[in-house]
Amino acid sequence: MHGFYRIKGHKRARIAFQRMTDDMAHSLLPEIKRLRRTLMRWREEILLYFRTRLTNARTEGFNNVAKLVQKRAYGYKSFRNYRLRLLSACT
Repeated sequence: MHGFYRIKGHKRARIAFQRMTDDMAHSLLPEIKRLRRTLMRWREEILLYFRTRLTNARTEGFNNVAKLVQKRAYGYKSFRNYRLRLLSACT
């Protein structure tokens, strides 16, 4: 899977994705079959990466920081203070 994202070009990625999921279909492990079902459901989104080379990593990073600030925000009594702390952490 790691090497899959190094493929250049949407057409090559689509072909490699099809081969990879076809190989997974022959596996005897239920975990691999479940992974294949998940990949097939997200097929369009996964292959879209090869057209745009964009991910949602920045958004996920901000969400992670927000959750961390929320865990540490024990006694913030006002949303304003929480918001200011969150903005400070994300800059």
